[in-house]
Amino acid sequence: MDQQDLNNTATSVNECLVLGVGGSPAPIIVSINTLRPRRIVYVASIVSRKTIREDVEPNIAYPLQDHEIITLSNEQSLVDCVRDILRELPGILSMWGIADRAVLCDFTGGTKVMSAALVLALTHFGVRYTYVGGTSRTKNGLGVVENGKEKLLHLENPWDMLAVPELAHAADLFNACQFQALRDIAVETSRRMNVRRPFFEMLATVAEAYNLWDGFQYRQAHDRLRRAECLLRSLGALADCPSLQAFLAGLCDNIVFLERVQRDVQPYLAASGSSRGIPRDAEAGQAFLLDLLANATRRADSGRHDDAVARLYSAMEKIAKTRLAAAHGIDNSNVDAALVPESQREDIASCRDADGRIRIGLERSYRLLGALGDPLGEAYLQRSKELSQLLQRRNQSLLAHGFRPVDATDFQKMMDIALSFLGIESGQLPAFPRMDWKGLVL
Repeated sequence: MDQQDLNNTATSVNECLVLGVGGSPAPIIVSINTLRPRRIVYVASIVSRKTIREDVEPNIAYPLQDHEIITLSNEQSLVDCVRDILRELPGILSMWGIADRAVLCDFTGGTKVMSAALVLALTHFGVRYTYVGGTSRTKNGLGVVENGKEKLLHLENPWDMLAVPELAHAADLFNACQFQALRDIAVETSRRMNVRRPFFEMLATVAEAYNLWDGFQYRQAHDRLRRAECLLRSLGALADCPSLQAFLAGLCDNIVFLERVQRDVQPYLAASGSSRGIPRDAEAGQAFLLDLLANATRRADSGRHDDAVARLYSAMEKIAKTRLAAAHGIDNSNVDAALVPESQREDIASCRDADGRIRIGLERSYRLLGALGDPLGEAYLQRSKELSQLLQRRNQSLLAHGFRPVDATDFQKMMDIALSFLGIESGQLPAFPRMDWKGLVL
């Protein structure tokens, strides 16, 4: 709504106007007759209710559909005023069936405390603000607006422009990998904003992408990340915001890594349980395994150590499976006994199931690698006692066969072993970018 709309009393019909009532009725009357709202919510003290009856209502120049009064319990307390408004206004709007975005707030006519309380209370409603200024004031321009010289002004909602609490909350959720909650907040916030709507729409797409990635939906995550990249690049604020630029750089690095993960996973999906589709090279499955360890780390960082260790166990299995397949052509879910060293054949053959397939688990896979002279198998043999104890505690966990929760120490020990098997440091795992909300307040 521009200034012409605000001043056009013939066509400007707003759904609801919330305004404070102090001791000066003139600006209140100007605001009402200019905006012509269907309904009004007056915010008044016990004393100023009289102003509504005697001075405001008799001078409303059109038929008003309805009104309500929020009577402040202590008009000199900012906290009490904000609390009273927040306690009563949502119920009034709900009773009338009015959405937040259909509300105007005029904070001209109340006392200083009332005006401050109205702005504070309604900022997060996403309302539009108006203020009655003027072309002439008393006291040589320093006093109040002279009667008959009033001019209605439209002011931007600071929440709509800045959304500081929502930005801070969004950043906290992203950095904590609470992507579904972030998506919900971003969608709701974008619906209530105008100026920063594109930013929160972008943020919702970012949240969807990383949530898909966290759930191992790699192709869909890649598609959403590319969409998020496009939305980020289209933001006008990008050029002047180092925080957004850093976030975009991290997101682009993630896209490149995610493409590697997809290439890694595809042969396994195509192989359908056979080692024939797994590439026979040293890097086979490496990106996928790194991502699985990173996923486990994110679970541990959020305190979900049982989930984290379950992912680590899966990673440990896949590390052995990948090495057997890529380096030795052996599928541990359907072992060809002819490829097994003589010293291991009897033990391996004991794992043949009813359908004739030989399936071996984690420990036998690593022992087979050791018998084949593979460095990974030798690394396992050096730490087999420690790993066996950790796996026993994992088997007693809530997500396996027991009732004992896994703790952070168990997770870290198991993670250290997994990293050593891959020959990497924890800093080499893929990382999601961090979000700095302070740098996003533009």
